[in-house]
Amino acid sequence: MQRLACTIFCVTAVVLVGCSTQSHTDRTSGLVSLFVEGRYNAAASEAGGLAEESDRRTNSDRLPRDGLVIRLEQGAALRAAGLIDESTRVFRRADRLFQIADETPKVQLGSETTALWTNPTALAYRGTQYDRVLVATMQAMNQIELGDLELARVFIRDAGRRLRDAKDKFEADIERDRREADRAVRSRGGDVDEAWASSLRRTSGRPVDAIDYGVFANPLPDVLAGMLFLAGETTRGDLERAVVAFRRAQALEPGNTYLAELYDLAEASANAGTFVGEPRVHVIYAAGMAPTRLEWRIDVPLYIFPGDIGRAGAPGIALPQLAYGPPGAVLTASASGEPFPTQRVASIERVVTAEFDAAYDGVVSRAVASAIIRTLAAIAVNTATDRAADEVGGPEGLLIFLLGRIGTSVAQVATNAADLRTWRLIPARYEIASFPAPADGSVQLNLGGRSVTVELPSSDGRVTHFIFVRQPTPGSPPSVRAATVGVR
Repeated sequence: MQRLACTIFCVTAVVLVGCSTQSHTDRTSGLVSLFVEGRYNAAASEAGGLAEESDRRTNSDRLPRDGLVIRLEQGAALRAAGLIDESTRVFRRADRLFQIADETPKVQLGSETTALWTNPTALAYRGTQYDRVLVATMQAMNQIELGDLELARVFIRDAGRRLRDAKDKFEADIERDRREADRAVRSRGGDVDEAWASSLRRTSGRPVDAIDYGVFANPLPDVLAGMLFLAGETTRGDLERAVVAFRRAQALEPGNTYLAELYDLAEASANAGTFVGEPRVHVIYAAGMAPTRLEWRIDVPLYIFPGDIGRAGAPGIALPQLAYGPPGAVLTASASGEPFPTQRVASIERVVTAEFDAAYDGVVSRAVASAIIRTLAAIAVNTATDRAADEVGGPEGLLIFLLGRIGTSVAQVATNAADLRTWRLIPARYEIASFPAPADGSVQLNLGGRSVTVELPSSDGRVTHFIFVRQPTPGSPPSVRAATVGVR
Protein backbone atom coordinates (compact mmCIF):
# COMPACT_ATOMS: atom_id res chain seq x y z
CA MET A 1 0.00 0.00 0.00
CA GLN A 2 2.96 2.30 0.57
CA ARG A 3 3.90 1.81 -3.06
CA LEU A 4 0.33 2.63 -4.09
CA ALA A 5 0.37 5.84 -2.04
CA CYS A 6 3.61 6.89 -3.70
CA THR A 7 2.14 6.16 -7.11
CA ILE A 8 -1.02 8.17 -6.48
CA PHE A 9 1.06 11.05 -5.11
CA CYS A 10 3.31 11.15 -8.19
CA VAL A 11 0.41 11.05 -10.62
CA THR A 12 -1.54 13.68 -8.71
CA ALA A 13 1.47 15.99 -8.48
CA VAL A 14 2.16 15.79 -12.19
CA VAL A 15 -1.48 16.45 -13.08
CA LEU A 16 -1.79 19.39 -10.72
CA VAL A 17 1.41 21.04 -11.95
CA GLY A 18 0.54 20.38 -15.59
CA CYS A 19 -2.98 21.78 -15.29
CA SER A 20 -2.12 24.78 -13.14
CA THR A 21 -1.40 27.14 -16.02
CA GLN A 22 -4.21 28.49 -18.16
CA SER A 23 -2.89 29.23 -21.63
CA HIS A 24 -1.86 32.80 -22.41
CA THR A 25 -4.25 32.72 -25.36
CA ASP A 26 -7.19 32.00 -23.05
CA ARG A 27 -6.11 34.47 -20.38
CA THR A 28 -5.72 37.33 -22.86
CA SER A 29 -8.73 36.58 -25.07
CA GLY A 30 -10.81 39.31 -23.39
CA LEU A 31 -7.95 41.80 -23.69
CA VAL A 32 -7.50 41.08 -27.40
CA SER A 33 -11.25 41.33 -28.06
CA LEU A 34 -11.41 44.76 -26.43
CA PHE A 35 -8.35 45.90 -28.38
CA VAL A 36 -9.70 44.71 -31.73
CA GLU A 37 -13.02 46.45 -30.99
CA GLY A 38 -11.10 49.72 -30.60
CA ARG A 39 -11.90 49.98 -26.89
CA TYR A 40 -8.33 50.85 -26.06
CA ASN A 41 -8.92 52.29 -22.58
CA ALA A 42 -10.89 49.20 -21.58
CA ALA A 43 -8.13 47.00 -23.00
CA ALA A 44 -5.55 48.90 -20.96
CA SER A 45 -7.63 48.36 -17.80
CA GLU A 46 -7.97 44.64 -18.57
CA ALA A 47 -4.20 44.35 -19.08
CA GLY A 48 -3.63 46.18 -15.80
CA GLY A 49 -5.77 43.62 -13.99
CA LEU A 50 -3.78 40.77 -15.53
CA ALA A 51 -0.53 42.45 -14.49
CA GLU A 52 -1.73 42.87 -10.89
CA GLU A 53 -2.74 39.21 -10.80
CA SER A 54 0.70 38.21 -12.03
CA ASP A 55 2.42 40.41 -9.42
CA ARG A 56 0.40 38.84 -6.61
CA ARG A 57 1.64 35.39 -7.58
CA THR A 58 5.33 36.32 -7.73
CA ASN A 59 7.96 37.69 -5.37
CA SER A 60 9.35 41.03 -6.57
CA ASP A 61 12.90 39.67 -6.82
CA ARG A 62 12.00 36.80 -9.14
CA LEU A 63 11.11 36.55 -12.81
CA PRO A 64 7.32 35.98 -12.88
CA ARG A 65 6.08 33.16 -15.06
CA ASP A 66 3.83 35.35 -17.24
CA GLY A 67 4.66 38.77 -15.84
CA LEU A 68 6.88 39.92 -18.70
CA VAL A 69 4.51 39.08 -21.55
CA ILE A 70 1.60 40.65 -19.63
CA ARG A 71 3.60 43.87 -19.14
CA LEU A 72 4.30 43.98 -22.86
CA GLU A 73 0.57 43.65 -23.60
CA GLN A 74 -0.24 46.33 -21.01
CA GLY A 75 2.32 48.78 -22.41
CA ALA A 76 0.98 48.36 -25.95
CA ALA A 77 -2.64 48.77 -24.80
CA LEU A 78 -1.79 51.92 -22.84
CA ARG A 79 0.05 53.34 -25.83
CA ALA A 80 -2.96 52.76 -28.12
CA ALA A 81 -5.17 54.40 -25.48
CA GLY A 82 -2.96 57.51 -25.58
CA LEU A 83 -1.83 57.03 -21.96
CA ILE A 84 1.78 57.64 -22.88
CA ASP A 85 3.26 58.29 -19.42
CA GLU A 86 1.67 55.10 -18.08
CA SER A 87 2.82 53.14 -21.13
CA THR A 88 6.36 54.37 -20.62
CA ARG A 89 6.37 53.28 -16.96
CA VAL A 90 5.08 49.81 -17.87
CA PHE A 91 7.62 49.37 -20.66
CA ARG A 92 10.38 50.34 -18.25
CA ARG A 93 9.11 47.63 -15.90
CA ALA A 94 9.25 45.20 -18.84
CA ASP A 95 12.84 46.25 -19.52
CA ARG A 96 13.66 45.53 -15.87
CA LEU A 97 12.17 42.04 -16.30
CA PHE A 98 14.31 41.55 -19.40
CA GLN A 99 17.31 42.46 -17.27
CA ILE A 100 16.30 39.95 -14.57
CA ALA A 101 15.87 37.31 -17.30
CA ASP A 102 19.38 38.03 -18.59
CA GLU A 103 20.80 37.77 -15.07
CA THR A 104 18.93 34.54 -14.27
CA PRO A 105 20.26 31.29 -15.75
CA LYS A 106 17.73 29.82 -18.14
CA VAL A 107 18.50 26.27 -17.04
CA GLN A 108 17.78 26.01 -13.32
CA LEU A 109 17.37 22.86 -11.28
CA GLY A 110 13.71 22.60 -10.37
CA SER A 111 12.20 24.87 -13.01
CA GLU A 112 13.78 23.01 -15.93
CA THR A 113 12.89 19.65 -14.42
CA THR A 114 9.33 20.80 -13.88
CA ALA A 115 9.09 21.90 -17.51
CA LEU A 116 10.29 18.53 -18.83
CA TRP A 117 7.90 16.61 -16.57
CA THR A 118 4.95 18.90 -17.26
CA ASN A 119 5.03 21.48 -20.08
CA PRO A 120 7.08 24.56 -21.10
CA THR A 121 4.59 27.02 -19.60
CA ALA A 122 5.95 26.01 -16.19
CA LEU A 123 9.00 28.15 -17.06
CA ALA A 124 9.02 31.93 -16.90
CA TYR A 125 8.47 33.78 -20.19
CA ARG A 126 11.79 35.42 -21.05
CA GLY A 127 10.78 37.27 -24.21
CA THR A 128 11.76 36.96 -27.85
CA GLN A 129 14.43 39.02 -29.54
CA TYR A 130 11.78 40.92 -31.49
CA ASP A 131 10.06 41.67 -28.16
CA ARG A 132 13.21 43.42 -26.99
CA VAL A 133 13.61 45.41 -30.19
CA LEU A 134 9.95 46.47 -30.35
CA VAL A 135 9.72 47.51 -26.71
CA ALA A 136 12.68 49.86 -27.20
CA THR A 137 11.16 51.14 -30.47
CA MET A 138 7.78 51.80 -28.84
CA GLN A 139 9.51 53.65 -26.02
CA ALA A 140 11.19 55.85 -28.63
CA MET A 141 7.74 56.59 -30.10
CA ASN A 142 6.45 57.39 -26.61
CA GLN A 143 9.25 59.89 -26.09
CA ILE A 144 8.49 61.55 -29.43
CA GLU A 145 4.92 62.08 -28.21
CA LEU A 146 6.24 63.39 -24.89
CA GLY A 147 8.49 65.83 -26.77
CA ASP A 148 11.84 64.43 -25.60
CA LEU A 149 13.84 63.93 -28.80
CA GLU A 150 17.10 63.16 -27.01
CA LEU A 151 15.58 60.33 -24.98
CA ALA A 152 13.80 59.07 -28.10
CA ARG A 153 17.18 58.84 -29.81
CA VAL A 154 18.57 56.93 -26.82
CA PHE A 155 15.81 54.34 -27.07
CA ILE A 156 16.13 53.96 -30.84
CA ARG A 157 19.90 53.46 -30.51
CA ASP A 158 19.13 50.82 -27.89
CA ALA A 159 16.77 49.10 -30.34
CA GLY A 160 19.58 49.00 -32.90
CA ARG A 161 21.99 47.56 -30.34
CA ARG A 162 19.47 44.84 -29.46
CA LEU A 163 19.18 43.94 -33.13
CA ARG A 164 22.95 43.59 -33.43
CA ASP A 165 23.18 41.46 -30.27
CA ALA A 166 20.24 39.21 -31.14
CA LYS A 167 21.87 36.74 -33.54
CA ASP A 168 24.70 35.50 -31.31
CA LYS A 169 22.52 35.32 -28.21
CA PHE A 170 19.72 33.50 -29.99
CA GLU A 171 21.92 30.89 -31.64
CA ALA A 172 23.51 30.13 -28.25
CA ASP A 173 20.06 29.68 -26.66
CA ILE A 174 18.94 27.26 -29.39
CA GLU A 175 22.07 25.13 -29.12
CA ARG A 176 21.81 24.97 -25.33
CA ASP A 177 18.13 23.95 -25.43
CA ARG A 178 18.81 21.11 -27.85
CA ARG A 179 21.82 19.94 -25.84
CA GLU A 180 19.88 19.93 -22.56
CA ALA A 181 16.90 18.12 -24.08
CA ASP A 182 19.11 15.44 -25.60
CA ARG A 183 21.02 14.95 -22.35
CA ALA A 184 17.78 14.69 -20.35
CA VAL A 185 16.41 11.96 -22.65
CA ARG A 186 19.56 9.90 -22.89
CA SER A 187 20.19 10.03 -19.14
CA ARG A 188 16.87 8.19 -18.75
CA GLY A 189 17.55 5.59 -21.42
CA GLY A 190 15.21 7.02 -24.07
CA ASP A 191 15.66 7.53 -27.79
CA VAL A 192 13.65 8.81 -30.74
CA ASP A 193 13.74 8.49 -34.52
CA GLU A 194 15.95 11.45 -35.44
CA ALA A 195 14.89 11.45 -39.11
CA TRP A 196 11.28 11.85 -38.02
CA ALA A 197 12.18 14.60 -35.53
CA SER A 198 14.20 16.45 -38.19
CA SER A 199 11.31 16.41 -40.64
CA LEU A 200 8.99 17.66 -37.92
CA ARG A 201 11.27 20.61 -37.23
CA ARG A 202 10.63 21.89 -40.74
CA THR A 203 6.83 22.05 -40.48
CA SER A 204 6.33 25.29 -38.58
CA GLY A 205 4.81 27.13 -41.57
CA ARG A 206 5.23 30.67 -42.83
CA PRO A 207 3.22 33.18 -44.88
CA VAL A 208 3.41 32.52 -48.61
CA ASP A 209 4.21 36.10 -49.57
CA ALA A 210 6.80 36.71 -46.84
CA ILE A 211 9.76 38.88 -47.74
CA ASP A 212 13.15 37.80 -46.47
CA TYR A 213 14.71 40.14 -43.91
CA GLY A 214 16.90 37.37 -42.52
CA VAL A 215 16.27 36.04 -39.04
CA PHE A 216 16.65 39.21 -37.01
CA ALA A 217 16.72 42.17 -39.37
CA ASN A 218 13.97 44.72 -38.73
CA PRO A 219 13.98 47.99 -40.72
CA LEU A 220 11.75 49.90 -38.28
CA PRO A 221 14.44 51.11 -35.84
CA ASP A 222 16.52 52.49 -38.72
CA VAL A 223 13.50 54.28 -40.21
CA LEU A 224 12.71 55.99 -36.91
CA ALA A 225 16.39 56.71 -36.28
CA GLY A 226 16.68 58.48 -39.62
CA MET A 227 13.55 60.53 -38.93
CA LEU A 228 14.80 61.47 -35.45
CA PHE A 229 18.25 62.48 -36.69
CA LEU A 230 16.59 64.83 -39.19
CA ALA A 231 14.29 66.37 -36.55
CA GLY A 232 15.01 69.24 -34.17
CA GLU A 233 18.42 70.80 -33.79
CA THR A 234 20.78 68.69 -35.87
CA THR A 235 24.54 68.51 -36.20
CA ARG A 236 26.48 67.29 -39.20
CA GLY A 237 27.00 64.04 -37.28
CA ASP A 238 23.22 63.65 -36.84
CA LEU A 239 22.66 64.18 -40.54
CA GLU A 240 25.33 61.63 -41.45
CA ARG A 241 23.70 59.13 -39.06
CA ALA A 242 20.39 59.76 -40.83
CA VAL A 243 22.04 58.91 -44.17
CA VAL A 244 23.34 55.61 -42.79
CA ALA A 245 20.01 54.74 -41.16
CA PHE A 246 17.95 55.37 -44.30
CA ARG A 247 20.48 53.50 -46.44
CA ARG A 248 20.13 50.42 -44.23
CA ALA A 249 16.34 50.68 -44.22
CA GLN A 250 16.27 51.03 -48.00
CA ALA A 251 18.34 47.88 -48.39
CA LEU A 252 15.59 45.93 -46.60
CA GLU A 253 12.61 47.72 -48.17
CA PRO A 254 13.96 48.87 -51.57
CA GLY A 255 10.52 49.55 -53.05
CA ASN A 256 9.55 52.23 -50.51
CA THR A 257 9.63 55.59 -52.32
CA TYR A 258 9.35 57.59 -49.10
CA LEU A 259 12.58 56.01 -47.84
CA ALA A 260 14.29 56.93 -51.11
CA GLU A 261 13.09 60.53 -50.77
CA LEU A 262 14.18 60.74 -47.13
CA TYR A 263 17.58 59.28 -48.00
CA ASP A 264 18.10 61.93 -50.67
CA LEU A 265 17.05 64.63 -48.19
CA ALA A 266 19.42 63.31 -45.53
CA GLU A 267 22.32 63.09 -47.98
CA ALA A 268 21.76 66.61 -49.31
CA SER A 269 21.58 67.93 -45.75
CA ALA A 270 24.73 66.08 -44.68
CA ASN A 271 26.61 67.48 -47.68
CA ALA A 272 25.41 71.01 -46.83
CA GLY A 273 26.12 70.58 -43.11
CA THR A 274 22.60 71.72 -42.23
CA PHE A 275 19.05 70.56 -42.78
CA VAL A 276 17.98 71.78 -46.23
CA GLY A 277 14.36 70.63 -46.28
CA GLU A 278 11.08 72.13 -45.15
CA PRO A 279 8.85 71.12 -42.22
CA ARG A 280 7.61 67.58 -42.77
CA VAL A 281 4.87 65.23 -41.69
CA HIS A 282 5.69 61.60 -40.93
CA VAL A 283 2.72 59.24 -40.65
CA ILE A 284 3.61 56.06 -38.72
CA TYR A 285 0.91 53.44 -39.27
CA ALA A 286 0.76 50.25 -37.15
CA ALA A 287 -1.60 47.96 -39.08
CA GLY A 288 -3.21 44.61 -38.33
CA MET A 289 -2.31 42.09 -35.66
CA ALA A 290 0.88 40.03 -35.52
CA PRO A 291 0.68 36.23 -35.72
CA THR A 292 -0.59 34.40 -32.67
CA ARG A 293 0.10 30.80 -31.69
CA LEU A 294 -2.12 27.76 -31.90
CA GLU A 295 -1.45 24.24 -30.69
CA TRP A 296 -1.31 21.04 -32.73
CA ARG A 297 -0.67 17.55 -31.39
CA ILE A 298 0.84 14.41 -32.88
CA ASP A 299 1.83 10.94 -31.73
CA VAL A 300 5.53 10.27 -31.19
CA PRO A 301 7.14 7.08 -32.55
CA LEU A 302 9.03 6.22 -29.36
CA TYR A 303 11.45 3.32 -29.64
CA ILE A 304 11.95 2.59 -25.96
CA PHE A 305 11.23 -0.54 -23.99
CA PRO A 306 9.10 -2.23 -26.67
CA GLY A 307 7.86 -4.85 -24.25
CA ASP A 308 6.56 -2.22 -21.85
CA ILE A 309 5.21 0.40 -24.24
CA GLY A 310 1.67 -0.71 -23.47
CA ARG A 311 2.16 0.62 -19.96
CA ALA A 312 3.02 4.11 -21.25
CA GLY A 313 -0.46 5.41 -21.93
CA ALA A 314 -0.78 7.51 -25.10
CA PRO A 315 2.53 9.30 -25.79
CA GLY A 316 2.34 12.43 -27.89
CA ILE A 317 3.65 15.96 -28.15
CA ALA A 318 2.02 19.35 -28.49
CA LEU A 319 3.72 21.96 -30.67
CA PRO A 320 2.94 25.59 -31.43
CA GLN A 321 2.16 26.86 -34.90
CA LEU A 322 1.61 30.40 -36.09
CA ALA A 323 -1.81 31.69 -37.08
CA TYR A 324 -2.01 34.84 -39.19
CA GLY A 325 -4.65 37.51 -38.80
CA PRO A 326 -6.27 39.92 -41.27
CA PRO A 327 -3.83 42.20 -43.13
CA GLY A 328 -5.27 45.51 -41.89
CA ALA A 329 -6.75 48.38 -43.83
CA VAL A 330 -5.01 50.50 -46.45
CA LEU A 331 -4.25 54.02 -45.18
CA THR A 332 -4.03 57.07 -47.41
CA ALA A 333 -3.07 60.46 -46.01
CA SER A 334 -4.08 63.60 -47.90
CA ALA A 335 -2.60 67.07 -47.53
CA SER A 336 -3.22 70.16 -49.67
CA GLY A 337 -5.35 67.99 -51.95
CA GLU A 338 -2.56 65.49 -52.69
CA PRO A 339 -2.84 61.81 -51.64
CA PHE A 340 0.02 60.03 -49.87
CA PRO A 341 -0.73 56.30 -49.48
CA THR A 342 1.35 54.65 -46.81
CA GLN A 343 4.01 52.11 -47.78
CA ARG A 344 5.46 49.27 -45.75
CA VAL A 345 8.66 49.83 -43.83
CA ALA A 346 8.61 46.71 -41.64
CA SER A 347 6.74 43.42 -41.81
CA ILE A 348 6.51 42.45 -38.15
CA GLU A 349 4.66 39.36 -39.36
CA ARG A 350 7.83 38.34 -41.20
CA VAL A 351 10.07 39.15 -38.21
CA VAL A 352 7.89 37.02 -35.91
CA THR A 353 7.87 34.15 -38.41
CA ALA A 354 11.63 34.25 -38.94
CA GLU A 355 12.40 34.02 -35.22
CA PHE A 356 9.72 31.37 -34.68
CA ASP A 357 11.22 29.25 -37.46
CA ALA A 358 14.75 29.73 -36.16
CA ALA A 359 13.69 28.53 -32.68
CA TYR A 360 11.59 25.64 -33.91
CA ASP A 361 14.33 22.99 -33.79
CA GLY A 362 14.84 23.66 -30.09
CA VAL A 363 11.09 23.62 -29.42
CA VAL A 364 10.74 20.22 -31.11
CA SER A 365 13.77 18.80 -29.28
CA ARG A 366 12.40 19.83 -25.91
CA ALA A 367 8.88 18.59 -26.71
CA VAL A 368 10.19 15.19 -27.80
CA ALA A 369 12.42 14.97 -24.72
CA SER A 370 9.48 15.80 -22.48
CA ALA A 371 7.30 13.17 -24.18
CA ILE A 372 9.95 10.49 -23.71
CA ILE A 373 10.54 11.38 -20.06
CA ARG A 374 6.81 11.44 -19.30
CA THR A 375 6.36 8.11 -21.10
CA LEU A 376 9.21 6.52 -19.13
CA ALA A 377 7.62 7.83 -15.93
CA ALA A 378 4.24 6.41 -16.98
CA ILE A 379 5.83 3.01 -17.61
CA ALA A 380 7.47 3.07 -14.17
CA VAL A 381 4.28 4.12 -12.42
CA ASN A 382 2.09 1.56 -14.22
CA THR A 383 4.64 -1.20 -13.63
CA ALA A 384 4.50 -0.43 -9.92
CA THR A 385 0.69 -0.41 -9.85
CA ASP A 386 0.58 -3.67 -11.81
CA ARG A 387 2.75 -5.33 -9.19
CA ALA A 388 0.71 -3.85 -6.39
CA ALA A 389 -2.51 -5.04 -8.06
CA ASP A 390 -1.10 -8.57 -8.40
CA GLU A 391 -0.03 -8.63 -4.75
CA VAL A 392 -3.40 -7.42 -3.45
CA GLY A 393 -5.59 -9.33 -5.92
CA GLY A 394 -9.37 -9.38 -6.07
CA PRO A 395 -11.54 -6.27 -6.46
CA GLU A 396 -8.98 -4.10 -4.61
CA GLY A 397 -6.24 -5.21 -6.98
CA LEU A 398 -8.44 -4.37 -9.96
CA LEU A 399 -9.10 -0.93 -8.46
CA ILE A 400 -5.37 -0.33 -8.03
CA PHE A 401 -4.77 -1.36 -11.64
CA LEU A 402 -7.49 0.96 -12.95
CA LEU A 403 -6.32 3.89 -10.81
CA GLY A 404 -2.80 3.53 -12.17
CA ARG A 405 -3.91 3.35 -15.78
CA ILE A 406 -6.40 6.20 -15.47
CA GLY A 407 -3.98 8.37 -13.52
CA THR A 408 -1.11 8.06 -15.98
CA SER A 409 -3.41 8.54 -18.97
CA VAL A 410 -4.85 11.71 -17.46
CA ALA A 411 -1.34 12.91 -16.62
CA GLN A 412 -0.15 12.30 -20.20
CA VAL A 413 -3.00 14.38 -21.61
CA ALA A 414 -2.90 17.12 -18.95
CA THR A 415 0.84 17.71 -19.23
CA ASN A 416 1.02 17.66 -23.02
CA ALA A 417 0.74 21.35 -23.85
CA ALA A 418 2.60 23.76 -26.11
CA ASP A 419 3.84 27.17 -25.02
CA LEU A 420 1.49 29.64 -26.73
CA ARG A 421 2.76 32.76 -24.99
CA THR A 422 3.56 35.61 -27.36
CA TRP A 423 3.09 39.40 -27.48
CA ARG A 424 -0.34 39.55 -29.11
CA LEU A 425 -1.04 43.30 -29.39
CA ILE A 426 1.80 44.20 -31.72
CA PRO A 427 0.90 45.00 -35.36
CA ALA A 428 1.39 42.81 -38.41
CA ARG A 429 3.30 45.59 -40.16
CA TYR A 430 4.42 49.21 -39.94
CA GLU A 431 3.91 51.61 -42.82
CA ILE A 432 4.87 55.23 -43.36
CA ALA A 433 3.98 58.24 -45.44
CA SER A 434 6.23 61.30 -45.43
CA PHE A 435 5.47 64.63 -47.10
CA PRO A 436 5.89 68.39 -46.67
CA ALA A 437 3.72 69.91 -43.96
CA PRO A 438 0.58 71.52 -45.49
CA ALA A 439 0.23 75.28 -45.10
CA ASP A 440 -3.24 74.93 -43.57
CA GLY A 441 -2.06 72.28 -41.09
CA SER A 442 -4.83 69.85 -42.05
CA VAL A 443 -4.14 66.19 -42.83
CA GLN A 444 -6.94 63.76 -43.71
CA LEU A 445 -6.52 60.06 -43.04
CA ASN A 446 -8.63 57.49 -44.86
CA LEU A 447 -8.54 53.92 -43.49
CA GLY A 448 -10.78 51.51 -45.32
CA GLY A 449 -13.75 53.85 -45.44
CA ARG A 450 -13.07 55.56 -42.11
CA SER A 451 -11.98 59.19 -42.31
CA VAL A 452 -10.07 61.11 -39.62
CA THR A 453 -8.88 64.72 -39.85
CA VAL A 454 -5.75 65.75 -37.95
CA GLU A 455 -5.15 69.45 -37.35
CA LEU A 456 -1.46 70.18 -36.91
CA PRO A 457 -0.05 73.23 -35.14
CA SER A 458 1.80 75.93 -37.04
CA SER A 459 4.81 74.70 -38.98
CA ASP A 460 6.79 77.89 -38.44
CA GLY A 461 10.41 77.22 -37.60
CA ARG A 462 12.33 73.96 -37.76
CA VAL A 463 9.60 71.48 -36.85
CA THR A 464 8.63 67.92 -37.70
CA HIS A 465 5.13 66.50 -37.23
CA PHE A 466 4.55 62.84 -36.36
CA ILE A 467 1.12 61.23 -36.72
CA PHE A 468 0.82 57.82 -35.05
CA VAL A 469 -2.01 55.55 -36.18
CA ARG A 470 -2.92 52.13 -34.79
CA GLN A 471 -5.70 50.02 -36.32
CA PRO A 472 -5.85 46.31 -35.36
CA THR A 473 -8.32 45.25 -38.09
CA PRO A 474 -10.03 47.03 -41.00
CA GLY A 475 -13.21 47.26 -38.91
CA SER A 476 -11.53 48.64 -35.77
CA PRO A 477 -11.85 52.32 -34.80
CA PRO A 478 -8.30 53.67 -35.21
CA SER A 479 -6.19 55.23 -32.50
CA VAL A 480 -4.74 58.49 -33.90
CA ARG A 481 -2.39 60.91 -32.14
CA ALA A 482 -0.11 63.69 -33.38
CA ALA A 483 3.09 65.15 -31.95
CA THR A 484 5.18 68.10 -33.11
CA VAL A 485 8.87 68.32 -32.27
CA GLY A 486 11.67 70.69 -33.15
CA VAL A 487 12.67 74.32 -32.83
CA ARG A 488 10.03 76.98 -33.32
